[in-house]
Amino acid sequence: VTALTSDAGTALSVSADGKVAAGTINVAYNPLHSFRWEAGNTVDLSSLVYNENFQSMSQDGGAIIVNAGNGYRWKGGAVIDLGAVGTVGSSATAISADGSVVVGKSPDSVGMDKAFRWTNNLMVDLGIADTVASYSGGPYVSNDGSVVVMNVFDSISGVGTVIRWENGVVTNLFGSGTATYAYAAGVSGDGATVVGRFGNQAYSWKAGVVTYLGVLGAGGESDATAVSADGSVIVGYSYIDAITSARHAFRWENGVMTDLGAPLDGSTVSYAVAVSADGTTVIGYPAFRWSQASGMQSIADWVVKAGGVVPSNVTLDYPTAINQDGTVVVGGAKDNGLYTPAWMAQVDAATSTGRGRKR
Repeated sequence: VTALTSDAGTALSVSADGKVAAGTINVAYNPLHSFRWEAGNTVDLSSLVYNENFQSMSQDGGAIIVNAGNGYRWKGGAVIDLGAVGTVGSSATAISADGSVVVGKSPDSVGMDKAFRWTNNLMVDLGIADTVASYSGGPYVSNDGSVVVMNVFDSISGVGTVIRWENGVVTNLFGSGTATYAYAAGVSGDGATVVGRFGNQAYSWKAGVVTYLGVLGAGGESDATAVSADGSVIVGYSYIDAITSARHAFRWENGVMTDLGAPLDGSTVSYAVAVSADGTTVIGYPAFRWSQASGMQSIADWVVKAGGVVPSNVTLDYPTAINQDGTVVVGGAKDNGLYTPAWMAQVDAATSTGRGRKR
C-alpha cells in the first residue's frame, strides 16, 4: 500500500496499467487541489488551474480533466481551456482512453445544460435543441470517444430518459413517450452497452434491446453502477429487504445476478463502486474487493493475505477505482473522522491470494 499524498486526499482514478493515479488533495481542508501520481512523484495541479475540481483521468494516465468555471484538460504539463457552448461556462465529465476526446455539459444561450463533445480544440454541442424544458447532463464516453451517453430530464413532466450519440446518430434508448424515470450510470468501453436504472430495476441496453437485470431478495429494486469494457459484466446493488432497506452489492453476467455477500462491517448496506475492465474483479463499499477466487474481502485483508503491510497513516476505507485486471485499487479514507492520505493498493495478479509485490 502506498500513500499517494502527504496531505489528506482521495484518489479517484487509476490508469489501466495501474501505474498512474489521480484525484484530490484536501489542503488544509479547503480548497481541494487536483493531483497526479506516477512512480512515487505527486504533482499538485492547482498551480496550473486555480481552484479546480478534479473530474477524471484517461486510461493511459496521460490526460486529466478538471473544472474551474470552464472545463480544462491537462496533458503533458499543458492545460487547455475547453471553452463553452454559450457564454456561461462548461463542466467536463468524462474523457476517452487516450485523452483526445472530452465530454461534458455547458449551458446554452437560454441557460439549459447541453451535452458537448470536445476534440481537436473544437467543442460540439450534442444537446436537445427542440425542448427548452429539458437538459442533458452527466455525459459518459466510450474508450475511443465515438459514443457519448447522456441523461435527459424534462423538468415539466418529471420524466427522464437516456440519449446515446454515436458519430452524429442520436438514439433515445427508451423513446420520447417514456412515462417512467430512466437514467444511465455508465457505458461500456466499447460503447455498445449502456447500463443504469429504469423504474425500479437495473438495466442494460445493447443494439436496441433492453435487458432488465432483476433483483435480489424481496426488496424489489436494483441499480447498476458500472460495466466491464465489453459490456458482459454489470455491477451495482439491490435491495434485499423492503422493510429495512437493506441492500447488497451484485455482479451480473449471462443473465445471472449474483449476491456478493453481506457487508463486511456488519451493517446492512453494501454496493459496488466499480468493476475491472475484464469483469473479473469488483470493488465497493464498505471497503471490499471481490473476485471469484477470493469472494468478498476487505481491501486491507486482500493486501495482508498477500504479505503486504498497510501503513499506519492510511485507512483503506473508500475504494473508488480499479485498474484493468483488478490488481490495483485506489481510494481515500477517514480515520476517527479525519481524512487521511489518498492510497494505492496493489497485489500481483498471480499472487493475489498469497505472495507477491505490494505497494
